[in-house]
Amino acid sequence: MVSIIGLQTKNWDIQQVDTPRFSPVVGAGFLAAPSSILKDVPFDPFLPWIFIGEEIILSSRLWTSGYDFFSPQQAVIGHNYQRQNEPRFWESMHHLIAPSAHELLEELVVSRINHQLGFPEAAKDAVPKEILSSIEDYSMGTVRSLDDYMKFIGVDVTRKEITRLRWCEDGMPPPGLEHLKHLYNWLDKLLKPKKSWVSQLIGALKEI
Repeated sequence: MVSIIGLQTKNWDIQQVDTPRFSPVVGAGFLAAPSSILKDVPFDPFLPWIFIGEEIILSSRLWTSGYDFFSPQQAVIGHNYQRQNEPRFWESMHHLIAPSAHELLEELVVSRINHQLGFPEAAKDAVPKEILSSIEDYSMGTVRSLDDYMKFIGVDVTRKEITRLRWCEDGMPPPGLEHLKHLYNWLDKLLKPKKSWVSQLIGALKEI
């Protein structure tokens, strides 16, 4: 689990749990996996300086190739998401090439990703053929379908709708894996407010 500093989230990052929880997507900033993913789902070299869309395309390719995602039992790394007045990686393109160079490249990259994810506006005849170079080598797997993954994460690219994933928010197994619910019975107890060290000290003194 990655603690995103500066974003409002639940207190998962200060909790330690016994069972890894399912996740709908992978985090590109922190990903531990067997080396087989490099063979099964090779990184797409036609997505230079990718930022927007990086996780959704990687997640969809991994999931359709048969990989499931889990978050660690405890946050092990932090990411400061509000670095005011600090350089960003895409600014290197602005210095090396020209102002707004990254935005222009990103538009091309995103159209490739949108095509792979099935966006109607990014159909094969709607994007330059160069954008789809060797795309068959870096597309979805064959173990599970893209449609099933989109349902799994609650995304409808045609209607542009997103459905809340209560199983994810509640830290429970996703639909179809309810038989693993017994592994998460401790969750209700875990999420109860913990006593502060002052309350614990007072309680200990009362027992003396």
